[in-house]
Amino acid sequence: MRPRPISASELHNLPEAFLGLAALLVLVAGASWHDAFTAVMGLIMGAGALVSMGFAESPVMKSLFSFLSVSGCFGTLLLVRWIQLLSWGISSEWETWVIFVAGILSLLAAYRAVLLHRY
Repeated sequence: MRPRPISASELHNLPEAFLGLAALLVLVAGASWHDAFTAVMGLIMGAGALVSMGFAESPVMKSLFSFLSVSGCFGTLLLVRWIQLLSWGISSEWETWVIFVAGILSLLAAYRAVLLHRY
């Protein structure tokens, strides 16, 4: 499937856009913390969004980066990471709340994918 232009009226029907935004937020937070694990999570999330949007036509990539599993698993992991950061007492740093927003966006992408039957 070739990628097509996206208009603002159909943005809510593209869960890939939510996952891509979450991946960008995770990459920014991981880079500011100098945390390789968080940065790799962002790269995997971004790859899942790009494959689902049609920028990679390989069947191996589609099975490796399944949209629903990437968005659901990493959304849950990001929320667990947010709770872990809150328990360490570093809730005043902006990266903690960026991780929370990214986790919610990723789970929203998984929810929208289930509603739209895109899995």
